Amino acid sequence: MQKYQLQQLYSLINDAKNGTIYYKNKINDNNSVFKDLNSFSKKFPQLSKNKIIENSNDLLNNQLVNRFKHSTSGSTGQPLTIEISGLAEAYRFAAKMRFYNWWGVDFYDKSVLIWKINGSNENIYALSKKLNKKIKNRLDVDIFDLNDKTIFTYVDQIDNFNPKIIRSYKSGLYEFARLMEKHNLQFKKAKLKVAIVTSEILMENERRYMESVFKCRVANEYGAAEGGFYACECPEGSMHINEETNYIATDINNNAFVTELFNNSMPLINYKNDDKIVISNDYCTCGRTSRLISTIEGRIGDYILCPDGTKKNSLILAYIIRESVEDGFKGSIKQYRIIQNRNKFLLEFVAGKYYNTKVLEVIKKRMYKEIGKEIEIEVKLVPKIQREKSGKQRIFIRES
Repeated sequence: MQKYQLQQLYSLINDAKNGTIYYKNKINDNNSVFKDLNSFSKKFPQLSKNKIIENSNDLLNNQLVNRFKHSTSGSTGQPLTIEISGLAEAYRFAAKMRFYNWWGVDFYDKSVLIWKINGSNENIYALSKKLNKKIKNRLDVDIFDLNDKTIFTYVDQIDNFNPKIIRSYKSGLYEFARLMEKHNLQFKKAKLKVAIVTSEILMENERRYMESVFKCRVANEYGAAEGGFYACECPEGSMHINEETNYIATDINNNAFVTELFNNSMPLINYKNDDKIVISNDYCTCGRTSRLISTIEGRIGDYILCPDGTKKNSLILAYIIRESVEDGFKGSIKQYRIIQNRNKFLLEFVAGKYYNTKVLEVIKKRMYKEIGKEIEIEVKLVPKIQREKSGKQRIFIRES
């Protein structure tokens, strides 16, 4: 596999040097000659999101004209539009087809997608929904149209459609499960084989909750519009890197550097995608021998900046709130979001049925201990946590 990846890298770098202005100026004999993948990661110039934005036209391979466009959501900053080759697009589909097959699902079996679907033109949206159902065998649910009233209709539609798979942002699928449980709804006909979550960090308590509601396994998917389909989870619970299509490396700080091997239309080589991951040296018991990602820590912007200058993973806030609620205050908080601005933390809470102000003191005490006594904490009760424009729902935002 390493020989195969090295061969594809050399081919991609050659296309990039001959076809793009950006790499024509960046690649030379000193940084483009390497004997193995380790030396490639160290020697080849790194590419950042800002560099892509600044050099988007110069990164295009003008020798190739047939391209597929993919855009990032922009939920963590400025959105990107990436153009990829037909072969890269095909490999993305192939990787997903294989992933679905691991779970006993054919790619065009009946499916449900909970996503940002609705556009400004309702007629176009309605037509698109009908075409997706007929041609793609897919029932679309607009994540922005999900509420206490529409959940009854959606559950009924899904039940009658009888899909094998349901896919969404983690927060979208969790909200769907929460609304089903709140209104005591269940699928009577639909027998899901798997529910797939993507785009947001999946915590084990969230996985267990969704599995209990949907009566099926929940599997994790890791990818990005600009970088491809990075990794996916097998039934044994391991995140397998799609090594045929991507080369992924990390530095000593667990920063991820990715290269989509077949995108010579707009090559993003040694791209620092602002994620932190941990790559394992173990093999999965399922028998598949691809490298594994043992931990997806999240985006760099998702890190808490403590008063003493240290950084902590924002997931610690999720654990603080979950453990505080479960330790004597169940049902007190339904939803939350935390916004950091320097040493000030704004805690937005949607009160649950059994809301108790004492839970706030427990949460504050834990935050002072974990982050620092110098921080200021403000609590604000809100009727609803608004989603990002992309449809994602982030639990932590660091403004500065």
